[in-house]
Amino acid sequence: MLRDLCAEHGIAISGVTKGVGGHPDVARLMLEAGIHSLADARLENIRRMRVGGITAPIHLLRPPGLGEIADAVRLADLIFVSNRTTIDAIAHHARATGCTAKIAPMVDLGDMREGVPPGDLPELTDHARALDGVEMTGLGTNFACHTGLLPTRENLAVFAGLTEQVENRIGRMLEIVSGGNSAALLAMNRGEFPPKITHLRLGESLLFGTEAAQGSAIPGTRGDGFVIAAEILETWNRDTDICGPRTRNALGEEVSFKVSGRRHMAVLGIGAVDTVISGLAAVDPNVEVLGFSSDHTVVDISNARRFKPGDLLRFVPSYSALATAMSSPYLCSRTLKG
Repeated sequence: MLRDLCAEHGIAISGVTKGVGGHPDVARLMLEAGIHSLADARLENIRRMRVGGITAPIHLLRPPGLGEIADAVRLADLIFVSNRTTIDAIAHHARATGCTAKIAPMVDLGDMREGVPPGDLPELTDHARALDGVEMTGLGTNFACHTGLLPTRENLAVFAGLTEQVENRIGRMLEIVSGGNSAALLAMNRGEFPPKITHLRLGESLLFGTEAAQGSAIPGTRGDGFVIAAEILETWNRDTDICGPRTRNALGEEVSFKVSGRRHMAVLGIGAVDTVISGLAAVDPNVEVLGFSSDHTVVDISNARRFKPGDLLRFVPSYSALATAMSSPYLCSRTLKG
């Protein structure tokens, strides 16, 4: 569905796998759905996919550290990188190993994360063009990750103009002009993408069927593809009216219950070290999260069916909750097809 929607606007997709920790099964499903390339911010995740048998092109989204250059050149088919020192190191390693590394500088249009300022892009382009060992084959920009800046007709036009400048300097067309992530889908649907933009890096929208600018559902998609199950360790009837002096909890937060009186509660074996608990929505609408610490979560099950220790409670995670859960060493994952 999403692939076809983007194709109508002339946009190719790279499926971003960092939300699932580079799980090869999910990567394979993306490829089977007709997506031709993948992308991840972590070399560990790219390595996991390669070991898992993924041979499709994979883009490295986060610039590699200087100690990661060898792995970045070996594992990634395209490296998004904007720092001159890092580009020099990539070129040096590529020459030493007899290959040419493809790079795509990022341009910062106001999200103020990675990326070269627009005014410095010509110099960086000329520098990269003069290096043996690297080939500048793409250009990218980012939205709504750090400052929350959204794509608009105006800043997308600026990006398109910068793309034309780069292509004039290098004397050829860029293979990939990547106009953002899942937060750019609304702008695309409104027809605000200039023809120069040909690519998006999509993770949340593929995994959850939501665009990231407003969090709205994309028609024809589903958001329940991932479930986190937590075991009940204890159940108790407790009075929620606390007597006595209180301070912040173990995580440094002030806690106030949304319920009062005597409630039936369950203590779960999952906590803040495992996932973003505030990003969990119980599958059973009668289960409500009351609070959590590093290793436990407390839920109100007063209005739910009778649960007992050993039972599993299931939650649909948000994108951030899924990403942290999939990288937790304390949780295991299973792929169910049906």
